[in-house]
Amino acid sequence: MQLSEAMGIKATQALGVAALSEAYLLAGRRDEALPLAGRALVCSSDLKQHGHQAWILRLLGEIAAHRHPPEAEQAEAYYRQALSLAEELDIRPLQAHCHRGLALLYAATGQSEQARGCTHHRH
Repeated sequence: MQLSEAMGIKATQALGVAALSEAYLLAGRRDEALPLAGRALVCSSDLKQHGHQAWILRLLGEIAAHRHPPEAEQAEAYYRQALSLAEELDIRPLQAHCHRGLALLYAATGQSEQARGCTHHRH
């Protein structure tokens, strides 16, 4: 990432930062994952990389959903923003990830009706 910054290669920077953020999330290091995901979102927004933005919004939803306790409203907002972009851009795998994230979030927060609605959503 530092090399791409030094060389001015911003096009790949958002994805690299997002990948590092996701690695931190998977390692349980949520507090380190959040600022990296935020940085990746800003970078992808600056470059108008809407597909990357959508994936990073889903990542921000994951981070919020995996906090203890979950930041349910924030996670839902991120997932819904990602889902909206994914539908607009017709990125079906991301749509599926967003529906899964929402379903797991609703199940974790005791909203079983909403969880069932997400798992039965078809395109």
